[in-house]
Amino acid sequence: MIGAMELQLDDGPRSSLSIGPGFGRYSGISSKFARRFTEGIGKLAGNTPGDHRKKTRRLTARIAKAVGLAGVKSCLACWSLSVVIIES
Repeated sequence: MIGAMELQLDDGPRSSLSIGPGFGRYSGISSKFARRFTEGIGKLAGNTPGDHRKKTRRLTARIAKAVGLAGVKSCLACWSLSVVIIES
């Protein structure tokens, strides 16, 4: 056959970039660096759900403390404030 194509193994995105399967080992980028880099990018973005939950908990604790200092004895007031904050 003239012009017969030889089938090649598809290695996903790497094959389209002409990057061999062992590229990561020889590129000089350690897995530890890559992990720290991605964590740093996540912190810079600041839009992770965990960050919002931590901020909400701290704010709820501050409001509960402020309500206590103001002399409000009702625990229902603290609870309703925390529900409003969490839902927003």
